[in-house]
Formats: sequence, C-alpha cells, structure tokens
Amino acid sequence: MLTPPIGLYGRKITPEERQSWASEQIAAADLIKDFAASTDSAVLLALVLREFSWFAAKGAPHEARERVAETLSSVPMSPDLRLVVALTGGTSAFGVDDIDAASARQAALLTEVTRDMLALYKGERLDKLENMLREIDRANIKTNAGLFFSTLAQESPDRGRSLVEHALEHVDCPLIAFASPVLQVLRSGTPDETLPLLLRMAHNDREDVRASLAGAYASAPWLNHPAEDDFACLRELIRTGNAGIKYRAAHALRMAGASGTSGPQARIPAKRH
Repeated sequence: MLTPPIGLYGRKITPEERQSWASEQIAAADLIKDFAASTDSAVLLALVLREFSWFAAKGAPHEARERVAETLSSVPMSPDLRLVVALTGGTSAFGVDDIDAASARQAALLTEVTRDMLALYKGERLDKLENMLREIDRANIKTNAGLFFSTLAQESPDRGRSLVEHALEHVDCPLIAFASPVLQVLRSGTPDETLPLLLRMAHNDREDVRASLAGAYASAPWLNHPAEDDFACLRELIRTGNAGIKYRAAHALRMAGASGTSGPQARIPAKRH
C-alpha cells in the first residue's frame, strides 16, 4: 500500500495518478503506526524498522513519509530490540545515504549490544540468544549476525568460547550456525587455547559442527602461518562426504599452501572408498 504506482510496460505515471494514491499510502502509514504501537515483539518491531526505514527517508508523498518517520522514531529501543537489530540489520539499516556513517553507527550499536549481553542478561545470555534466533527464524527474517558474534567474542573471548561449547553440547542449538566468526576471533587471538577446541570440532560427528568449522577456515587470516593442528583439522574436514564442507576445507588448504608451507602435512588426502 505504501508503494507508489508503477506504469505498465514503462508507461509514465502522471502527477494526478500518483496523487490519487496518496490517501491509500497515508492510510497504510497509519496502519504501520497502529501495528507498532500494539505489539511488544522485539522481532516484529525490528522488522518494522528495517522494512520502512527507506520510505521514512525517501518515500512519497510527503505526508505519508512524515507519518512513517514519526512512527519509527517513536519505537522505544529496548535492549531486546537492540539485540534483534544487531542480529538482523545490515549496514543499510543504519543509513541509506552515507555508507561510512552507517558503518560507524552499526559498529557502535554492535559494541553496545554485546556489552548489554554481558551485563544485562547475566546467566541467561545464551538462552536469550537461542530464543531470539528461533523467533527470528519463525518470523522468516534473514539474520545478518556474523559481525555481532565476532564483536561478542572480541569483547569477551571467554564468553565466545562458552558459546561454542554450549552449541557443541546441545543438538539443534541455533548458535552453532554462527560459530564461525567466534572461532576466527578465538583462533586468531588465543591459538594455543583454541586449537584443541577446533580439533574436537573436526572429529565431531555432527555435520553442522563441521560446517561451522569449515566456514571459519574458509577465510582464516591465520593460514598465512598455519599450525600443524590446523592441517589436522583440514585433513579431517576434507574427508567428509559433505560437498560444501569439503570445498571450504580444500580452499583453506590451498590458502595454506600459498603461504609457502610445505611438507606432508600440507598434502590433500586421497579420497576414501
């Protein structure tokens, strides 16, 4: 209803035709306002902010744009809503004109929200994240959470490690899908403590665990100076029957080989029959 009319087969819309839609667009703006005022779901409020931020900045007619902008500015940014925005919002959610300013606002929010997670939710941190991710999935909203989990691990490596351990202990835990950026932070910052964890994941029977590990290795900055245990992980991953995991592991091995590492540990194992 907010979308302005579009001419069929490229026909230009006259100002009069465009104006005839104005009352319907204003009514749609009022519906959005009523919906935002009536729901306490952080996930749905985040969806409202994301879906209508462009119209609030660029939409027409002016009256509908102002009503939508007023609605968005009146939404209270509770800790839960900030968390959902951090888990789902891309850079464009933080501004449509200045990408650098939008990136800075996104980075600031991520830091604030990860500190909220560490301070506000206390022992319920992982439960809160799991429940929020499940609610986001039920609402069919795409997550964009890699930066959030990376920032969380940077703010507290111990919490990052606890998150991965929790995901390993609980089958069907949604957090395992976001373990890759956490593993990258941990492996880059504390390799001696993290490599045993990576080895356990490489030998884990769960495909989602191996997929997260392969994702971490696929763009791993430490492959310029890989450790022997890195090759042990990659050899195990490349033996899997999953084509995606195998591809990422092979890519990581090529990156390690390009670093100048040589020797038997760098060889790709023969296919098992």
